[in-house]
Amino acid sequence: MDDSYARTVPLALNYNGLLMPASLPRTPPSHPTYLLPYLSKISPGASTGSPMQPLEFLGPTSYSAVFRENSESIGENVLESGKGVHRDGLGPSEDGICSTIEDPTDHRNGLSLGVRILSQFPSKELSERLLDRHFRVCDVALHEPTMKYCLESIWATYGGSLQEPRKPESLAAMAEELCRIKTGIPSHCRSTKEWIDSFTGPCLRWEILSTLFAMFGQAIISDWEGVETCFQGGKQTDKHTLTSQMTRCAEGCLVMSDRVSPINEFAIWAMLHTYVLQSFYHGDASHSLWRNAGGLASAVTALGFHRAIQVSDCPSLLAAETRRSVFAGVFATDKQLATFMGRPPALSRRYVTSQLPLDLSDQQILTEGEELAANIGKLDSNGWNTDGEVYPATVSRAWMTMSVIRDEVLELCLGPVPESPSTRRDEIKARSEQTYAQYPDFLRYKLGEAVDPESMGGRIGAGNKFTLRIMLNQEFLLNRFLLERLPDGGSQQNKQNLFDTSREMLDRVLVLCANRDKLRDFEIGFAWAIAYFGVSSAGVLATELLKQSKSVQSVGSTPYSLKFSRSEVIQNLSIFVGCLGWIRPSEGNYELCGRMRKIIQRILDQVLDPQSNPPALSQTVQGQQGNSVQGAEDLSNVPSDVDMGMDLGLLGQEMDDTGFLDWLSGINWNTEDYPSDLGNV
Repeated sequence: MDDSYARTVPLALNYNGLLMPASLPRTPPSHPTYLLPYLSKISPGASTGSPMQPLEFLGPTSYSAVFRENSESIGENVLESGKGVHRDGLGPSEDGICSTIEDPTDHRNGLSLGVRILSQFPSKELSERLLDRHFRVCDVALHEPTMKYCLESIWATYGGSLQEPRKPESLAAMAEELCRIKTGIPSHCRSTKEWIDSFTGPCLRWEILSTLFAMFGQAIISDWEGVETCFQGGKQTDKHTLTSQMTRCAEGCLVMSDRVSPINEFAIWAMLHTYVLQSFYHGDASHSLWRNAGGLASAVTALGFHRAIQVSDCPSLLAAETRRSVFAGVFATDKQLATFMGRPPALSRRYVTSQLPLDLSDQQILTEGEELAANIGKLDSNGWNTDGEVYPATVSRAWMTMSVIRDEVLELCLGPVPESPSTRRDEIKARSEQTYAQYPDFLRYKLGEAVDPESMGGRIGAGNKFTLRIMLNQEFLLNRFLLERLPDGGSQQNKQNLFDTSREMLDRVLVLCANRDKLRDFEIGFAWAIAYFGVSSAGVLATELLKQSKSVQSVGSTPYSLKFSRSEVIQNLSIFVGCLGWIRPSEGNYELCGRMRKIIQRILDQVLDPQSNPPALSQTVQGQQGNSVQGAEDLSNVPSDVDMGMDLGLLGQEMDDTGFLDWLSGINWNTEDYPSDLGNV
């Protein structure tokens, strides 16, 4: 991807900006002066963390940034209300499939792990149903006919070993055979058939099993009722346990793959699909997901997926298109997680020359010669299909093109400020609008449209198209949201634009929730959409609503200038609080959404009944040591007279508003492990 407009970023900042001289102490002071110029260029609320405890960094684009940057207006008592949400023991299990294996590289331990994994492979009936479900309702990067053939070949080749009741010795023999496959694609593969034969049947690989396990897990999350029906008759019927098993088995297969063969493209398939499953199971803010995302980015660049590839260099067009689609998936997930956590992405568009996938159906990709040329010739000038259909390649292209713009946005939001930030922002915003405008009509959301099964290919087809349109529109709006949140010297118009964009984003989230029954097949992505698009936009609306209320209550304060319908915002935020409450404990983002729900609810309480709320932290902290604040957790659980004070004297220094904001922004709002200097909390 040619980036002729790319700005050259210096590889090293000056002494005052970034580099720590050797003469400075190993443990920096709580407000390190040598980092202040650099931090001020990144974000107004950036922090180096607590001096007493290392914390995870959540940057200015993260889900919690709006709340942290407005902590003075919101009040510490409100932010504290986000604590105390747990999954009631439904967190990641400590006794996973790999936990009892001391050394997977040891031959006996490796076989033991392999046997345990194979014993969990679903029955023939269930595996076929789960795979079909996955390709109907989940975003996919792999060729459906190919993966279904993989499953067929497993039962044709190893059906005797996997038939019930399964015998350990048969599973051990199967594991031994899988461990003999130690190479990537053989060099002699020069056709689609030879390529598929290299990882199916007798050449089955651990990486393929890992990919299938991950697909099974996603299908279980999306269709519990159908899965439960298959497990009647005394077998396990707990959705969370089954999802956990599939997750652990997908991870275990990757352990076995690492043991027997070097990194290869099939491992990338497995890592990508396992990552998606882990996102749903562990949650997007989990440290393990961030770590695995880094490993996935390293793997795709190690194999050169980011570089342009010609069909002549691959066994077939299918192999080349699969490679392009997989890289598009990895690139998009990298940008989404980087945005969510406010951290630099692992992949940059500046080093990417990989082509976009051709917008062809799974069947069209298998054609050859004149028929293939005719299919390619039907694509429009921007490379989109003219059939009005959403193919897997359509989804990959759409997310990839928007993610390239997101990479620019993150560079501006998270990197050093350029010489003309407002000009750069306007350029990126214009490119984002141009990219979205070039999407075909069937990919662009229209305000007020509803799910219409009859006009969109039945319930599954209608839900797929409608959900994709809203998600892409939200991604476009999120680009604008992030750009409008950049420091701008207090421009009134930009503040109004940010508020209006936030209102649009929350409206789209509520549209999804309003169509929940019609879109129940796609609920697998609802918790992600609510957290990814909804929390930050709701945060802007809630904080501005609170500021407006305080300006009315305070005599002599500066008149509030943003224009919006107070009634509409209160109603939408109230509905959104209910949407956050829909997230089930089995969802990976349950805790995060629960915390945000309590914070937004407390803000609404302050707005609707200001006299019943204790004073905000900014009203009680005067800068002297020993001052404390009165706050409260959930009023249904904590008596109103409980002291939730924070002894600022324990920090060992006086703190002005800027210092407090820096300290506060270092708190990891995704965990209960708050800094030890919270005093009496």
